[in-house]
Amino acid sequence: MSFQPVHLGSIQDGVKSLSLLSKLTIVVFTRSRPAFARRQAEFWGGRLPTLLILDNGMEPWSSAVVAGLGSNVHYSHDEGGFYRQMRQCGELVETEYAILIDDDNLLVEEGLEACILELESRAEFIAVSGQAAVLRYLRGRVILEPAYTENFRFSNKSPKVEERISLQFNPYRHTGWYAVQRTSTFRVLLPVVSEVSEHTPCAYTAEIGLELGLVILGATTTIPHLTLIRSVENPPEDDAFH
Repeated sequence: MSFQPVHLGSIQDGVKSLSLLSKLTIVVFTRSRPAFARRQAEFWGGRLPTLLILDNGMEPWSSAVVAGLGSNVHYSHDEGGFYRQMRQCGELVETEYAILIDDDNLLVEEGLEACILELESRAEFIAVSGQAAVLRYLRGRVILEPAYTENFRFSNKSPKVEERISLQFNPYRHTGWYAVQRTSTFRVLLPVVSEVSEHTPCAYTAEIGLELGLVILGATTTIPHLTLIRSVENPPEDDAFH
């Protein structure tokens, strides 16, 4: 399956403006990769969403850099690590909706708006994700390719928890980590995922735990709008988990 123009362009249908983005907080976890996190700050500074940068690296940003951030950009440094910040970040979110993102990935404004619109019109869903693409640099060319195509129009809304778990994990579908969540869900979910994942040897337990926690808490869905652009040329940020 490949993206057709409708997948990128149909976001205009029902999305007349980006005003709903003022209801969203984008949470960026970062560690010792200031260039990526500052790129997020530069892009989102002055735009409608709130950007929350949670840095668990050894050295905080200088006061001059922090002072120069946009009024909608908030920076927090804590050497206590990724899991402690995960436990705390829900209380830092003051908007109706929240989404997680790695520091080197990109989000598409129109796709985020479409996710929020879906949540506003469909009370049965606690989280909505869009479609994803991967970005790579190959022989002087920037390549954008569809990713997670198995999730296209995937909805997980069985009234039975065990059925939602089975549908999410057999086969495994990576939809929750980059979903727009209701903040009420976000605040419950992240501390639990942190407590469960912190003492496991695998760096990606948090991802699996979040996917599991979401489908236990309620129904989720994906919509046909490009929301996430993943960078696959950078090394994994595994150190952020330790």
